[in-house]
Amino acid sequence: MKIKVFLFGILWAWEVQAQNIKGRIMYLNAPVSKAIVQIQGSKKQAITDSTGYFEMMFSGTYCQLSVHYPGFLPYTQKLVLSKDSFLTIELKPDTSYLYEVWVEDTKLLATKKPDPFNTEVYDACILHSASAVSLFEGVQNINGLRPQLNCNICNTGDIHINGMEGPYTNVLIDGMPVIGGIASVYGLTGIASDIIERMEINRYPGSVVYGSDNIGGTINIITKTPTSSKFKTDVQFYTSSYFDNNLDISFQKKIRNYGFINSFNLMYFDKRTDSNQDNFTDVTLQKRFSGFHKSRWTFKDSSIVQCIVRGLIEDRWGGQLNWNKHFRGSDSIYGESIITKRLESITHYSLYLGKHKIENALSYNYHYQDSYYGTLFFEAAQHNLYYQTYTDWYSKKSRYTLGLTFKYLYYKDNTEVFKNTTPYSEWLVPGIFSENTFTLSEKLKLLLSFRYDYHNIHKHIWTPRIAGIFSNPSKTFTWRNGVTTGFRPVQLFTEDHAALTGARKVILQEKLKPEKSMAIYFILLCKRMF
Repeated sequence: MKIKVFLFGILWAWEVQAQNIKGRIMYLNAPVSKAIVQIQGSKKQAITDSTGYFEMMFSGTYCQLSVHYPGFLPYTQKLVLSKDSFLTIELKPDTSYLYEVWVEDTKLLATKKPDPFNTEVYDACILHSASAVSLFEGVQNINGLRPQLNCNICNTGDIHINGMEGPYTNVLIDGMPVIGGIASVYGLTGIASDIIERMEINRYPGSVVYGSDNIGGTINIITKTPTSSKFKTDVQFYTSSYFDNNLDISFQKKIRNYGFINSFNLMYFDKRTDSNQDNFTDVTLQKRFSGFHKSRWTFKDSSIVQCIVRGLIEDRWGGQLNWNKHFRGSDSIYGESIITKRLESITHYSLYLGKHKIENALSYNYHYQDSYYGTLFFEAAQHNLYYQTYTDWYSKKSRYTLGLTFKYLYYKDNTEVFKNTTPYSEWLVPGIFSENTFTLSEKLKLLLSFRYDYHNIHKHIWTPRIAGIFSNPSKTFTWRNGVTTGFRPVQLFTEDHAALTGARKVILQEKLKPEKSMAIYFILLCKRMF
């Protein structure tokens, strides 16, 4: 009998032994300080420090954890404790009380991330305020960004950041590259504003995190996330005196841990105008259809699986007013006709190795172009695959990120350059990057980063970065400064749609090297309340 009681006591003590629960509370990759973390039904609670870190002990196997912070939705999660746990919890802002919004026409709807790199976050309202139907049209209201049309006949366009040419601007969707090479010529107008929730913009090189094509700056498009348990439908129609009709239809729903968004955009503009009477179209005629689908699964361990698919078909032309499809490629009546087909897919998913959460992301995009510039036929296809995996770990005053990347690009066109040799048609670019943030004090943070890529043509490429931020506790004074670098392998025959249409002879006299840039910035922000 004594032996049975003794064994029962051992098993009972083993069952109720204390488990160590620790983690970090975040919002937009920034720590949330002084959030209240507690276990429901008990008096156990903790308050996060300046880095968002918390830690507490709990005796038991099952518990329900809750997090509360003013301005954010309450967070709850059921835990099954078999060993010490480390959680990374992302809070969501509570916007239910915002029945009235005051908007001043002299200010932008923008905020800054509390990071040393000066990332600006713009709400999608800035696109709607300009009646913009696409990303290309909407960014004209953002300081330092300028959409520019490069051809009066076919209306190719790109986005300049701080005066640098469009190919130096890197465009991402949910942190993954979708625009590059030939896609940067005709791919921007097809990104409908209806799928955008916000935009994160950097006006400096940022190759450490985002890889190549970050010479001038980065536009990271964050797509909408399904939040409503009710079936929600949104229909928008826009037209003008030119009869450039644009129709957006979207619907979304969230069912338990699964949510989806479907969005369709139709742009139809077929009215020929010639105000200056030169017998050429003043505005390029366009017919475009794009479809967008996003699925999102959330799990109890706070991991997320997300899949995005976007397709686009576009037919545009410009030229003499009496041109029609029968004259495509002929020399009797001049016209420029471009047919574009695009497919984009992005997948995000999480894996756990012990306590470490490993984020994985894979993107693939295909771009096909069938074009006639007068009698010149230009046909090109591009495949772009990008994979990235990284993990974070924390100490009390530091955050460390380590990641691996791989990029594959294949490009082929019908020009003379690619008929006999393909030295620049295929890229294989593995890479490794590390970003470390040190919280030296409540006022001072330091960021040290580096990236190494091996390009099968350009070989070794290094891109380091260092930055710091100093701010007082009330955030009325903020000082940012740093040195950052970027690189971009040369895509000689895809940067300008007319590169080979003129009387030019292209001669490569030496081995091409990747383009590199370096920026040094000093930013002082003062806010004073009277």
